[in-house]
Amino acid sequence: MRVSTLRPGLMVQVRTSITGNVKYRTQTLTPDYTTDEGERKAEWSTERTVRNPAEHELAVKARSAIRSRIQGVCIQSNAFSLSCLENKADELDAAIKEANTIADDFNREAEVTRLIAYITVYRIEQDDARALAAINKNIRELMDTMAEGLQTLDVEKVRAAANDARALAGMLTDSAKEEVQQAVDLARKAARQLKTAGEQGAAEIDLVTIGRLKEARTSFLDLDEGEAIGTVESEGRGLDLEPEPVEIKAAPASSPTFDL
Repeated sequence: MRVSTLRPGLMVQVRTSITGNVKYRTQTLTPDYTTDEGERKAEWSTERTVRNPAEHELAVKARSAIRSRIQGVCIQSNAFSLSCLENKADELDAAIKEANTIADDFNREAEVTRLIAYITVYRIEQDDARALAAINKNIRELMDTMAEGLQTLDVEKVRAAANDARALAGMLTDSAKEEVQQAVDLARKAARQLKTAGEQGAAEIDLVTIGRLKEARTSFLDLDEGEAIGTVESEGRGLDLEPEPVEIKAAPASSPTFDL
C-alpha cells in the first residue's frame, strides 16, 4: 500500500556563480592518443591566477551565506535538492530577500569580482504525481542506505541517511511521516547498539533490523512499480539580484538540475 501522501509545498532552485577575478590557462602536455590497450589518454596542465585573493575569498563566503540562508528554511533532499513547506512561504520570501542583500552588498564593494545568484521557486501541488514519485524514490534509497550501513557496520552512514530521511518526511502528511519515522527510529537504535558493540569489539550485523527496513520501504513503492525486494546477504566486516518579487511558477515537466 502506498502511504506517502504529499503535502503542498514549494521547490526551490538555487544557482550561484562567481565571475571575474579568476583566470585559467590550460597547456597541453601530451595530445590525445590511443594506447596499445585501446585506452584514450591525454595530459595537460592548468594554471590559475587570482587577481585579488582576498576579494575572491569574500565572494566564496558570500556565496555560502546565500545558500545557507535559503537552506535554513528548506528541506534538503535528493528528490528536489531543496523543498519548502507551504506554511513557510513567508519565511522563504524573507530568506530570498536577505540572500539578495548579501549579493548586492558584496557586488557594491567588489572591484574585480561579481557574485551572481538565481533563486527560482516552483509550486508543488498536493499529491503531484511527479513530485510524489521523486520523493518515494528518495525515501526508498535512504532506507536502502540505512540498511547498507548496518550491513557494513558503518554507523555514520546509517545516521546520515536517517537524518536525511527524517528531513524529507517533513514534506509528507502525518501518516506517511510516521512510517518514515518508525524506520528512522529502528535504524538509529541499531546504530547506537552497533557503536556500543564496536567499542567492545563485538559488533555484529543486525539482520532483523535490516529486514524490517527492507520491509518498510515497500510502503513507498509507486503503484505501477514492480520492483522486487532482494534478500539480505550476510557479509563480514567489512542571479541578477536586483530586488524583485518572488515568482511562483508551475513545476517543470522534469526534475531540474541544481548547481550545488
